[in-house]
Amino acid sequence: FFTCPGTSSWNSIAGRLGNSLYNIQNAAVGASLNGASGMLLTDWGDNGHLQPLVVSFPGYATAAALAWNTGRALKSFSEESAHQTLVTFLSLYVFQDVSKVAADVLLSAGNLYQLTGSYLGNASPLFRCLVLENSTSVSLDLGTRPTLSAFRKVSKEVNWLRRRLSKHQMRCKDANVVEQEMYWMLDAMDVASKIAMAYIDYGGRSLLHIARWRRVKLAAEVEVISSKLESVWLARNRKASLEDTLSRLARTAAVLRDPTDFERHDEF
Repeated sequence: FFTCPGTSSWNSIAGRLGNSLYNIQNAAVGASLNGASGMLLTDWGDNGHLQPLVVSFPGYATAAALAWNTGRALKSFSEESAHQTLVTFLSLYVFQDVSKVAADVLLSAGNLYQLTGSYLGNASPLFRCLVLENSTSVSLDLGTRPTLSAFRKVSKEVNWLRRRLSKHQMRCKDANVVEQEMYWMLDAMDVASKIAMAYIDYGGRSLLHIARWRRVKLAAEVEVISSKLESVWLARNRKASLEDTLSRLARTAAVLRDPTDFERHDEF
């Protein structure tokens, strides 16, 4: 048998790095202790596929390392030590970035879901701001205890990471693609945090309650990141689920423009 951990990138924008690291660690240790033939790392998108390929790189590297060196996972594995090791590895062997900026930004963005202070079992709260939970919903599933201050911190951190990314010195062959993916990822997280802040600011019950001028502005920002996604995605991926992803973003923009077209009266 094989153990099959995942990158935990699905239902996210920049991944859920902490969840991914411990999931892969547990699978590697379990495989070793129970005589598994090996470990198969899984990676996919759910509810469309918002996350760019680069988001999965930390998971790939972690699985590759722990699959053959499980003893280290048993003795000295921690999220903090893994962060530093991954920054060094990705910078040297993947991004060829002497500044180590790109890897640090990628890993930091992958943990921003924790900064929201909210918990969702299999998704990032930021993802749920861009991809609504179902076809009739005009509310957001932001998890447990969402607060305005927490999402303000997320927005501030995203903008700092965007400025920091401009200082990278990547020399890998796909540096331009990686850069585009990472800037898109940060832009999408910024829009998501703005939607969350508006939603909470206006009571946290329905998108219908947000002032129209603010909803229209947010809808336009969703449309901008949607228009950029196609070129970013097709730079190194098949079309596959692209149309599904774009349709979900289009629906979110439409709901923001006029939630009354989608309102379920039995929710109020």
